[in-house]
Amino acid sequence: MRKIILIAFCFLYLLPFEKALAQAKWSVSGGMGVAAYIGDLGNTGINTIRPAANFETWYHFNNVVQLKAGASMYQLYAEDHVVSRNRDFRANHWDVYAGLNFTIPTKTVQPFTYVGLGVTKVDPEGKTPNGYTNLSQMEPEAMTMPEYAIILPVGFGLRFLASPQIAIVLDGSVRITDTDQLDATSRKSIPVNDLSSEAISYHKSIRSKPIYKDFESPQFIGGGNPDKDDLYWMFTVKFQYIIWNKGFYMDNPVKVKKRRSKKKYKFRY
Repeated sequence: MRKIILIAFCFLYLLPFEKALAQAKWSVSGGMGVAAYIGDLGNTGINTIRPAANFETWYHFNNVVQLKAGASMYQLYAEDHVVSRNRDFRANHWDVYAGLNFTIPTKTVQPFTYVGLGVTKVDPEGKTPNGYTNLSQMEPEAMTMPEYAIILPVGFGLRFLASPQIAIVLDGSVRITDTDQLDATSRKSIPVNDLSSEAISYHKSIRSKPIYKDFESPQFIGGGNPDKDDLYWMFTVKFQYIIWNKGFYMDNPVKVKKRRSKKKYKFRY
């Protein structure tokens, strides 16, 4: 299934550009917002929201369809709702993606929706009494952790056209991932005998009950739910600068044409 998605995405991306390049239209945007995680740890209230930044470039085929590419820097944080497990975590991640954007070309406030494909960094840190420790290297569930994960960004938003070249973009999205280890919590039952000494020290520091290796009576501790992948959401407010070619009408409803006889802009609706 993943291969089919990748092939379809590449096909869309490599559609012939010859005709579109004759009337190329670009815009760039950047801004700040918030991000939050949804996964096994569960306790994802407002206190777990963390900052995010997002930057995008749009290629405008016409009024409705745009090809977009973007990059984000974001933080994740969660407090474990299972007290005995106590796997609070944080993460400083980035993602990159590309996708198709579909806009309703109204006069000044344009709703839009999009879907894309990309990758995100996976590098969680676990909270201990002595601070945070890197979980990717430790492997707290005796499982190899991925360094990156595939993401499927699905979102919608509003684009406010302040002028022919400036827009304010409100963008909300969910990043669906193909991993259950954004929080390093996935395995339903963790065999203590398979843990490294560093991982055992980590679990001892956060759990009230002692754990130890015992090959005669193997011990297991609870982890997460491997049947549900983690995801995260993001909301950003961005300023968008619209780059238009001389002599070409912009793709937004406020179309501009420069007259040869008078150096003024004519707005057409």
